Amino acid sequence: MKHLNAIAVACVLLANVVAGPSWGQMSGGPSGSSMPAPSSGANSSPGIAPGPGRALLNMPLVSPDVAKGYFAARTVPKSDVPPLVGEAHELDARVLAAKVIVGQPLPTTATSEFGRPRADFALPTEEAAAPERPQVRHHFLRNNNKPLSKRTMNDSAPTMEQPATKLGLAVPVGQTTVPGAADSAITTGMAVSKLASAGKAALSKVSNAIITSASAQTLSCTPPAADPEIVALARALQYNWQLIYGYVYYSIDYSPTWGSKKGPLGTYLDRRGNNVDQNVLFVTLLRQSCITANFRYGAVTYTGDEIANLVGAQNDAQTLSNILGNGGFTGCILVAGGSGCWTSAKASAAAGFVLLDAVWTELTVGGTTYELDPSLKSHAVLSPINLATAMGYTQSAFLSSALSGSTSVSGVPSGVNSIQGVNRANITNLLNTYSQNLRTYIQTNLASGTTKQVLGGKNITNGNYGVVIPAGTVSSSTLYTSLPSSFSTVFTVTVSDNADGSNPTLSTTLYADQIAGKRVTLTYNGSSQPVLTFNGTVLATGAATAATTQTVSMTMSNPYAAGDSYATATVRPTVKVGGTYAVMLMAGEMGRDQLTRHQTAARQNQQAGNSAGSEPVLGESLAAIGAAYLSQASRAMELSDPLFNTVSTLHVAMGIAGQSTGPYVDFPGQYAAISAAAPGVTTQAMIGSTVAQATYQSSLESTVVTQLQNNPSVSTIRIFDLANTAGTGFVEANASNWTALQSSLTGWASGDLTSIGNFLAADPVNNKVIMPRNGSTALNQWHGGAWYSISAPSSSSYTIGALIHGNYAGGFASEEEELDPALVEDDELPETVGNLLPNPVSFEPIDLLTGDYTYDHQDISVGSAAAPFGLTLTRSYNSGLSATKGPMGYGWSHSFAGKVFIDSDSYEGFGDHGPLNAVPSAVAFAVIQDVMNAANTPISNLTVGSLVASWLMDSLVNNAVTVGVGAQTQKFLKLPSSNGVAFYNPPALDGSSLAVNADGSIMLTKKDGTVHRFAADGTITTSTDSNGNTLTYTYTGTGSSKLLQTVSNGMGRTLTFSYNGSGQVSSVSDGTRSVSYAYDGSSNLISYSDSSATPAVTTYAYDQPGRMTQMFNPSFPTTASMTNAYNSIGQVQSQTDALGNVWTYLFADGTRSQEIDPAGGLHTLYYDKVGNEIQDVSPFGVIKAMTYDGVGRQTSVTNNGQLKVTAYDGKSNVVSKTSYPIAGVSDTWTGAAANPIVESWTYDPTFSKVLTHTDGLGNVTTNSYDSVGNLTKTVQ
Repeated sequence: MKHLNAIAVACVLLANVVAGPSWGQMSGGPSGSSMPAPSSGANSSPGIAPGPGRALLNMPLVSPDVAKGYFAARTVPKSDVPPLVGEAHELDARVLAAKVIVGQPLPTTATSEFGRPRADFALPTEEAAAPERPQVRHHFLRNNNKPLSKRTMNDSAPTMEQPATKLGLAVPVGQTTVPGAADSAITTGMAVSKLASAGKAALSKVSNAIITSASAQTLSCTPPAADPEIVALARALQYNWQLIYGYVYYSIDYSPTWGSKKGPLGTYLDRRGNNVDQNVLFVTLLRQSCITANFRYGAVTYTGDEIANLVGAQNDAQTLSNILGNGGFTGCILVAGGSGCWTSAKASAAAGFVLLDAVWTELTVGGTTYELDPSLKSHAVLSPINLATAMGYTQSAFLSSALSGSTSVSGVPSGVNSIQGVNRANITNLLNTYSQNLRTYIQTNLASGTTKQVLGGKNITNGNYGVVIPAGTVSSSTLYTSLPSSFSTVFTVTVSDNADGSNPTLSTTLYADQIAGKRVTLTYNGSSQPVLTFNGTVLATGAATAATTQTVSMTMSNPYAAGDSYATATVRPTVKVGGTYAVMLMAGEMGRDQLTRHQTAARQNQQAGNSAGSEPVLGESLAAIGAAYLSQASRAMELSDPLFNTVSTLHVAMGIAGQSTGPYVDFPGQYAAISAAAPGVTTQAMIGSTVAQATYQSSLESTVVTQLQNNPSVSTIRIFDLANTAGTGFVEANASNWTALQSSLTGWASGDLTSIGNFLAADPVNNKVIMPRNGSTALNQWHGGAWYSISAPSSSSYTIGALIHGNYAGGFASEEEELDPALVEDDELPETVGNLLPNPVSFEPIDLLTGDYTYDHQDISVGSAAAPFGLTLTRSYNSGLSATKGPMGYGWSHSFAGKVFIDSDSYEGFGDHGPLNAVPSAVAFAVIQDVMNAANTPISNLTVGSLVASWLMDSLVNNAVTVGVGAQTQKFLKLPSSNGVAFYNPPALDGSSLAVNADGSIMLTKKDGTVHRFAADGTITTSTDSNGNTLTYTYTGTGSSKLLQTVSNGMGRTLTFSYNGSGQVSSVSDGTRSVSYAYDGSSNLISYSDSSATPAVTTYAYDQPGRMTQMFNPSFPTTASMTNAYNSIGQVQSQTDALGNVWTYLFADGTRSQEIDPAGGLHTLYYDKVGNEIQDVSPFGVIKAMTYDGVGRQTSVTNNGQLKVTAYDGKSNVVSKTSYPIAGVSDTWTGAAANPIVESWTYDPTFSKVLTHTDGLGNVTTNSYDSVGNLTKTVQ
């Protein structure tokens, strides 16, 4: 059978298709795994708490005595489980570890092929061999084609599946699936309160009573140390085990790998984790809540349909075998009518049952013990639209146009394959046209669709909510208070003067689950000694070196079976002595919040007084760049999987984000599996998918440096694009032509030629290199070559690597500039304004989604009407911006601080808030995969694919324009158009248009005709309404010293701003009156004085720069009108008024929030995954539920049982509202069932003003307007 293995080492992506045996048994898990011990070399460090039973760093799960006892009795009952060998498939899965067959006992002990006792399951009869299925491994260094070791089975066949046992948990508020709303799996429901009765056997139901009162929760113990995010989350979930379970079940997506990789913090930040990761988070939150919780480990039996749904694949034995095997699992697949574990020697069929090793949680509450696994989830699986049809794409037409005018390269030896002059202009025009076609298709046919409804994906549903581990599905299990270290992914880092990493002078061991979300930094001290630190704490110091470069060896050890392809690997990037480097070690997929965490830490560390070049600031900034690449690469794989009909599984990524002559990323080690999600996916298609991932990940390597530093950077695909434009031409080198070919090459560095020659000599028959003829392509101060290394030992084996000058596997800045932390820290970069619906707030305004304290005050106003006739200065504060220095100090801004800036947001470009923004990515992914869909991709196709990836890079850099006018902030995403003029997609509920002019100035036109203009530096210059009335802004100074001086309306009214020596507003005057502001030495606004003859003074107090804790009003200057207390991650956790009344707040990671008033009244709100409020339960028990369409527009509100549905037009104007009567309500006059009441509107196409309104009785009001939008007539 054929077996495609792909290795993408960031830039070096190796994709192998290797013939090998097929299997249905799967190996993995701790048995046979070799965990590296701490090095005993010179200056070695024990690393972070190595050894079995270790406590997680900064978050011990057990007491030292328990840990010590566990060391003395280390047992990992894994050796009796046959290893499960992987082939190729999987990403967005979730390990099912609970629900299966109630009452179906496992068979009696039998002997496995290893000769060990084994309790096994029954299997069907053998069938004819099935056709071989293609599989792909992505990002790994070597193959292991060992078949899965068989389990010995008895002869009894599985019975029909019985209903799974469920714990009596009511589906929580906000989590009930709406029929027919497959992509909106959460809307309404009832609140979880408490178990109605106890008893593990009884498993009774949770009360459905609405909780309307509460009090602040107290703990019965001192919880173990934990990261601040985990501490805050446990509190926000009221230390309630049911709420904790619901959070992990609904909020954390599943990854199909084995072992502990992320730890609780990484799982929380990434919102994703495997079976072990999710249970570690579950147990950690329970222990933070003083709830007794431990781990159970054993073999669990699931149905084939459950596993297929979990991983998002078709229920086919070989497909599931490949996916699970590539995840490092141990297990067995059983098919109906067969005997023993299925293997590919047998006919493939639907899997009846799957036996897998799993970890789950045992918790005890009120004397009752429960066994739960929140990683066991069910899904609604959504298929993508036909992209080729929607785009108007065909491969033949595209390649014909792309290669129009191209020729072979002259002057190279006869017989050498070559090409030059690939038509970049035609490629760009076609991709722009495909993008516009796809955008038009979505707007016409799926205007309210979500990204998953358009491009495919999975949503968690309620099907497995509350499922327990049923009796009869587990042969045996072992209880752990702390999971053994052999369950964990482990990294060993060494530093050596030698290229092969030998004789290191620094060595340490790091556990993946302890370092996730934190920084590991390599620096050099004044004695040229390498120093490795973890969050600023020195782990190891090496010997002083006289070398100019050193080798950083990174070795991964996964808890898989010995010999598994992903069990262990080493990469050895080179660094320059004296530089600063973030050592990036990631296990599993990375989410966006790790980037945000590093950005926030860099900003806070600099605010605390650390210099830009210090390790706390530069180290976090570099870690942010590395996290930007890894999280974007993970998101790109997630987006592309449904399009390619594949499942991708990320195991490990190892690399460097560094600062040398300029910032760069170098990721030579990324290990992931790409697997077909269905039997019909061909080997050619899998190869195309692998090469597509290689090229677009290469583009991301250079994209992230450009995004976060505004420094154009290079990668393989960018160099190919530049070389093609320069007319360099490309050649195909192999062992037979290499000697003759070298004389016709120009500009190549000798070291690069040596690397290429060594690669060709390693396999003279099967290896080849695609390279520019000229190896000195230039971009700013960078120059060098790039190449693809390809190995194709057979028609079913394919490996591709992408490298640049110096053998780097990443992206390098083209300008020799020091990294600017301010650009990395940019707090707007990770933020996205999804729509214009404000977040709900409390009375003394606390944002009830984010937990930020917000405050607005009108300081001075001139004129009696709104702008532009009057001018009103409103001052605003947001505790969430406490590290951002505004014109009025940290956390403060004002209503005339209008600003626009262009930045990059790949996450929006991958569809985080709607499918339209993902159009360029979807187009590029589809075209690259199709162009590369060939076992022997010709040089022309690879060159064309590189230019498509480069076009995508251009689409993801500077693709976002964020506009701030007054209190409103909007983000527009740039999309290609067929005419070459970019279209800027507005946020939901906004029909505005935006244009970026050639000189860099920007014009925003609101749908009512108001036009805001901004200079090229982003400052607002004018605001003009449809009648020509204009506000004009003037400034003093330039660059970072440019300050707003006046705002005038042309009608005699002007506000004038004055500043102190630090550039902060000190006073504002309207010509006759003035208000003033004072600041402390930390740039905090501490007082505001109004314009009265005897100024009334409001003062403010802070507990740290920018974080307001108290406000004192003029009427009671010594009594705080408001006192805020914040939790460990900066959210308001309590607020006290002047009379001592206390409101308490709980914020559960954007999923739910609660406000407890002084009388104990409980206000609870629930949110969907993009922050829309989906349910509001008042202290009086009134329930209001909301639903939204795919672009974030509110489509329905159910208020205490009455439903109102809203529809919109293309500019998000409301066109109808339909109010449905409460069930059973009759018409007062006729006695008949009440009918829905419908209101409707039509709009003027120019200014979006109401033309007609039809009320619920059918009465019509008609409006008329003049040419500039003024109302001229109303007829009723």
